[in-house]
Amino acid sequence: MSDYSYQFRVSVIVPIFNVSNYLEKSVSSLLHQTLDGIEFIFVDDSSTDDSFIKLNAIIDRYPDLKSNIQVVRHHYNKGVATTRNTGLSLARGKYLAAMDPDDWIDPDMLERMYLKMEESGSDIVWCDYYNDFNSHEDYISQTSIETPYACITSMLRGKILGGMCNKLISSSLFHDNSIRFPDGLNMCEDLRVCVQLFYYAKKVVHIEQAFYHYMKYRVDSISTSSANLPVLNIGWIENVKGIDLFLKEKGIENIEESIALLKLIPKQNLLVRGRSLTNFRQWREVFPESNNYVWKGGLPLHYKILANSIVKNRWIIPRIWLFMKKLKGRSVN
Repeated sequence: MSDYSYQFRVSVIVPIFNVSNYLEKSVSSLLHQTLDGIEFIFVDDSSTDDSFIKLNAIIDRYPDLKSNIQVVRHHYNKGVATTRNTGLSLARGKYLAAMDPDDWIDPDMLERMYLKMEESGSDIVWCDYYNDFNSHEDYISQTSIETPYACITSMLRGKILGGMCNKLISSSLFHDNSIRFPDGLNMCEDLRVCVQLFYYAKKVVHIEQAFYHYMKYRVDSISTSSANLPVLNIGWIENVKGIDLFLKEKGIENIEESIALLKLIPKQNLLVRGRSLTNFRQWREVFPESNNYVWKGGLPLHYKILANSIVKNRWIIPRIWLFMKKLKGRSVN
């Protein structure tokens, strides 16, 4: 392990873009952490709303923390992957954490995770989290066998979160292995990085408690809006390819089914939101090696039947499906 001189216990990186309505609760929860020695890094990706102004106004209310806070702003929008990299390049903490600017965390989250890292000598610690909805919240368990291989498999299958927000990670994993987010590929970029981090980790530990609150009711988010359209996110596709290539190059065995199930996800909109036979044919042609795993995927049965018909080139069911979908649309209008 390389010898680095760290100035903080933990550096928290927060990428910001057009989240003005959510910053008050999010940033306040972060700045009220009970752990001493936290570095707060906010990177605004050229927001077009008043996020940058509001962020600085919130920070001004915490003068005692000013020396622990870095705020930078991109001159033009670069995407979340590059924004995360900007944060990485500025971080001076022994451990790294991340928070999305529309979520919030419990006040003792970073203290609890830091103490677990220190006492266990781990490279990565992760915790459970909450999905927060308008009227309720769901507790999401992240239990997994505490080995890097088991965690990678669980992330690929969606059993544990493939992002950094519920994790504390040794900075040395990034430095020693030259790990960065893939610039310009802004969907699934965090899973791609987490797969690499867990691969290089020697010890990983789970805390069976939830501290992170993942906001699930933001209708203007990129992921929410794109989920309603029969389109492909090229960044998502390329990051899945990158994950596949990385694991093959490292000789990871018995991972084929997990990778195949992962490949079904970024093309799912073409099937679920498909409006034409062209959408369905495109679905079949993207990651065709994954099509045989449709029955093992997480889609409802009727979508599995539709997918199976498309794979087998039996177009009567897809045609009826589109006809009924069109009729339903007219009745709604």
